[in-house]
Amino acid sequence: DEPVQSDAPDPAEQDAEYAGGREHASTDLALIWRGVFEDKRPAEFPGDRELTPDQDEAVSRLRQHSDPYARVVAAIATRDFGLADSFLPHLEGNIDDSLLAMLRGHRYELEGRYDEALEQYRASSPSDDDPAGQRALAMAMLKSKRGSAKARFGDATRLLRQMLTKLPRTHVEAARTAGLLGYALLHAPIGDRLDNLTEAVELLEDALRVLEREQYPGWWAELKQLLASGLLELPASSREARERNIEKAIDCLTDALTVWSRETAPGHWAAAQSSLGLAHERRGAGDRTENLEHAVSCYSAALLVRRRETHAIGWARLQMHLGHVWLQFPGGDPRQNADRAIACYAA
Repeated sequence: DEPVQSDAPDPAEQDAEYAGGREHASTDLALIWRGVFEDKRPAEFPGDRELTPDQDEAVSRLRQHSDPYARVVAAIATRDFGLADSFLPHLEGNIDDSLLAMLRGHRYELEGRYDEALEQYRASSPSDDDPAGQRALAMAMLKSKRGSAKARFGDATRLLRQMLTKLPRTHVEAARTAGLLGYALLHAPIGDRLDNLTEAVELLEDALRVLEREQYPGWWAELKQLLASGLLELPASSREARERNIEKAIDCLTDALTVWSRETAPGHWAAAQSSLGLAHERRGAGDRTENLEHAVSCYSAALLVRRRETHAIGWARLQMHLGHVWLQFPGGDPRQNADRAIACYAA
């Protein structure tokens, strides 16, 4: 098939269109704000976020700047939180209070301190012309541990739905917002589970029509992974529908693994391998032995990253999945397969 050509505006122009009323004093500041602070993906851990070569160069120049604000931005972008915290108080009264609160929110978010980030994002009170700020607020609501999870998810999903009514559907900011709302619905402790999953799948598919691989490879891969998760969990009306969902999930995860590798994105790569193992384990089409062999291969690959010492819960889940596969395995010596399953469960 011929590739579909997108007629969407240039990504840089769309990113600049909504800037929360902020006019950055330099291209370096704009690059860090838009590329590091505002381009947050829902399933990305802040500690895994790495600077691009262009962002590294911008940070180097900002560090040498005489303006404390520029140096704070550089310190936060490089996770030099001690330096950032020493400068932030000096910005009080010198920059807008809302901007300072948003900057502090990004500082806490990059350290994974979502409770503090949420407090600062709320203080910033981002307006409708700042969808990146509103999305940062919604993401902090979803990831904070403070207060009622149902209340936080309710507030986040309401905010994201409201945003989608005001953003052009094909705009990159609408796609990012749809992706975050899809992520929220996959994990929501509120609402009807089937309705949540159905809407999540639709939102993620919509987002993928805008956030294409060539321009947004990180977003594209993450949305593919989330879509696969939704498809694997979505109840189907028939066996044929269930198989279609599984095949589509396998395609999504295979796509994501063209972007993620064990070397460059180990966490995402392991998550995709784990989900791919589950898809092959559930797959009814094709040869059953080959499907389960694929499942074993994928789960074993994920265990190369999710080790007991560093990822105890993830490691235990993978061992459990491997045990289930060996119990179902139709080939080989049944006693040996059972022994392998027992070893996995006992590990």
